[in-house]
Amino acid sequence: MKKSEFELILSRLRPFASPIKHFEQYPTPASIVADIVYQAYLQGNVHGKVIADLGCGSGFFALACALLGAKKVYGVDIDPAALEVARENTAILSEEFDISVDWVKSDVPDFFVPVDVVFQNPPFGIKRKGADRAFIEKAVEISSVVYSLHMAAPGTTTFINRLVQKSSAQVVSVKDYDFAIPRLFESHKADTRHITVTLYCIRKEEK
Repeated sequence: MKKSEFELILSRLRPFASPIKHFEQYPTPASIVADIVYQAYLQGNVHGKVIADLGCGSGFFALACALLGAKKVYGVDIDPAALEVARENTAILSEEFDISVDWVKSDVPDFFVPVDVVFQNPPFGIKRKGADRAFIEKAVEISSVVYSLHMAAPGTTTFINRLVQKSSAQVVSVKDYDFAIPRLFESHKADTRHITVTLYCIRKEEK
């Protein structure tokens, strides 16, 4: 599958129906999901792998991995309404593709299934400072490769490096994206706000 076709397929998926501000449920644009997962696929980190999408929301990362031949995919989220949208998105793609995702209602710290790779767009910590910490800690606990999106801000890279090193992991690459946030909540003034987010690829040292 070509990357352009892959992105077009993902653009058909539905975002959150009723995002919850406390959870910072900002939908990841299909173009960003497509680029991250396709590059991971080219690096051998999707096809045939067991994958978890932590804080999966409407399931973009999970479904993208399923489309590219992941062996098994878990989509984990605490919000049942988001998981319902994820299931609807599965149904949309299942009309054309043979895919399967296990949608799991769980708080991220309570998910203990070991996987090969984690993809995640955790809360940026705007409403709950340090909300992304639990996601990073869980990701490096259950997997050896992590792709994690974070809002670009002073000190973020240092914070993530220090956190993952406690689990014998390290950041091996970073990449910035222009992340468009549509008007979702009453506090949002503009129709679209653009921020810079950074993708951290994290690898755990082999024992």
